[in-house]
Amino acid sequence: MNRHLLKWVAAVVFLVAIDSQAQEQFSDHHRKLGVGVSGEVAKVLVKAGDKVKAGDLLLELNLGAYQTALNAAGADVAYHTRALQEARADYARADELYQEGSLSTVELQNTELSLLGAESKLAAAVEKQAWARSKLGLARVVAPVDGTIVRRLVHPGERVIVGDHAPVQLILEPAAD
Repeated sequence: MNRHLLKWVAAVVFLVAIDSQAQEQFSDHHRKLGVGVSGEVAKVLVKAGDKVKAGDLLLELNLGAYQTALNAAGADVAYHTRALQEARADYARADELYQEGSLSTVELQNTELSLLGAESKLAAAVEKQAWARSKLGLARVVAPVDGTIVRRLVHPGERVIVGDHAPVQLILEPAAD
């Protein structure tokens, strides 16, 4: 199977991720919990038998690459925001010149195209930032409900590879209602 198809399959699997983590029912009483991206396990904050509350951080990958991607995306958004402001100012100036008869229709249209291009680039940068933020969130496992850790399947330093299915790092038994 080629790499592009594997990436597509992995992306489809993680569209069902809930609360920034891949999770599914393990049995009537257990939930499998795991990260939604590949990476090296940096921290496992729980062990079998630990009681956890909904929202507790349970596991985290090394966030370096994901944080770098988010920072770079943020810089791109800032750059393209400034570029859009300049394009708007250029268009406003060009429109004034056009109204005065000092600018041709073609020159005004070219300025408008530049403005549309700047808007498009900013929208793409914002999408890239959202994607990077979601990947960073998928590198953490947070308890979805109160419960007890039944089993811990990974340790710090181990590599988790996400492929055709979500790898399981922890099994949680939800607290009785």
